[in-house]
Amino acid sequence: MDRKTICAKVIRMANLEQKAKMSPLQLSIVLVTLCFGVSMITSTSEIIAPAKQSAWVSIIWGGVIFCGAALLMVKLGNLFPNDTFVEYMPKLWGQFFGTLIVWWLNVIMVLMFSIALANFSRTITFFLFDRTPTEVIALGLMSVCIYGALQDFGTILRMMQIVFFIIGPSINTVWLSSLINFQPENLSPLWPEDWGNTITVSFQAWPAFGGYEYILLLLPLVHPKKKSLTFSISAAFGFIIINYTSFVLITIAVLSPQGIQSSPYPILEVIRGVQIPGTFVERLEGYFMLFWIPIALSSHLIVLWGLAQTRMRQNQYMDHRPLVLILAPLLYTLSILLDSLEAINALNKLDTWLALIFSFMIIPISLILAWRKKRSVPQNSGAT
Repeated sequence: MDRKTICAKVIRMANLEQKAKMSPLQLSIVLVTLCFGVSMITSTSEIIAPAKQSAWVSIIWGGVIFCGAALLMVKLGNLFPNDTFVEYMPKLWGQFFGTLIVWWLNVIMVLMFSIALANFSRTITFFLFDRTPTEVIALGLMSVCIYGALQDFGTILRMMQIVFFIIGPSINTVWLSSLINFQPENLSPLWPEDWGNTITVSFQAWPAFGGYEYILLLLPLVHPKKKSLTFSISAAFGFIIINYTSFVLITIAVLSPQGIQSSPYPILEVIRGVQIPGTFVERLEGYFMLFWIPIALSSHLIVLWGLAQTRMRQNQYMDHRPLVLILAPLLYTLSILLDSLEAINALNKLDTWLALIFSFMIIPISLILAWRKKRSVPQNSGAT
């Protein structure tokens, strides 16, 4: 191999923006980072409050249910290997209804982004910068998020891999230190007494898993060899389920269900309770939040990039970057308008219902329409 060939390879390796494809494993990493985001702190109390000690079962059921919805999206996307949902939804539903469905998913992601940004700024202000306005915290995250979303997908993918492999183990290490205060008696009764309520809460757990809908946008970026794609999606959801189950079980065991109801941020209360006398470990929740910030940033970043990509494809533009600059102020303004916990919870319920209808009504019907369309093509061609 001559010197010019070696130099050319080094240049291609250094230019991350040239990477326009990803492997199924990389897709699973993107999904894990996207689904965690802000919800790893804010969603736990919303699930434990109605389900109490059975919340861990609701998390597992919810993960299985939403994993099934994600696999249906994979089946739908595989029928149109070179297109995103922006291109094939109008083909299946007609121009009007297809465009409406694309906007439906856009609204889900806009609400998810704004709710997450509002929760993020409130949490950071409450625990780290109590004298800083939430608007300033949100603006800081938004500025970094805009810079990241202006990059091409190769750069964004590398950023999310760094967060997954470096930040992920660090935050889990801090979290598992709370096992010091684990009290098993708070988990009793461990097995659900009301299965109906447990299953109902599992559907309400969508905010903990929300974001998997972007499979419809990311699937064409996966390498054509997709034999392990189903396994990778299932593994991603399995990883998320295990982590959320540990959050729920440890939080209940440390605080008890009654203690959780009186705490706005139970996970951080659990971390705050870890004290090791005679060591440097003090205010451990600060370390937890420092590791949490890059995860929240990555989640916001990919959502903003996805919204810009969707609008670019729908309007047939050549570049997504101007759309990032247009969408960012709108998302920031919406998050600032959510100035109370009641407003955040109300919008969160609306977003959950929109997402459930999209995943369990629109996607199955779209899959049926796609199968019928594929079957009718050979018949029509043979008749002519």
